[in-house]
Amino acid sequence: MTPVLSIALTSDGQTQPLGTLQPMWFAAEQKVNAIASATLLLSSEGNSLQIVSRCDADIGLCRPGNAISISIDGVEGKPTLIFSGVVVEQALELRLNKVQLTLKLRHALASLESTCHSQVFADMSPQEIVGRFLREQDIACVDTAAMTAKH
Repeated sequence: MTPVLSIALTSDGQTQPLGTLQPMWFAAEQKVNAIASATLLLSSEGNSLQIVSRCDADIGLCRPGNAISISIDGVEGKPTLIFSGVVVEQALELRLNKVQLTLKLRHALASLESTCHSQVFADMSPQEIVGRFLREQDIACVDTAAMTAKH
């Protein structure tokens, strides 16, 4: 059985599936001490000038800043999450016989790169500081047991 990618995009707080565009290629990259990233190629076959108008809704869903979850059908049809993050870049390519939309994705932690770097945290533990940053970005904090020192 061929594995099937399922894509869920969140726009304005509502999760929606893709309509016209279909996943053709996906690659994820995870490095030590780096934020996970991925590239997703979506495509639809046919005359690109006729198809592009039908793809408008999908292209709008894939705009930078929108959340995206990519799953693969696993054992017994249960989906397995393989990447979750946000769209950071979008490139549309019209070819003679198809429309291609390439998305660059990054984990939600990427949003922390654009925060103010000069901040003072008096009387706060590392656990409280990390928790505050993650809450501001709506990211779940999994384990902070080792962060108990006060500064």
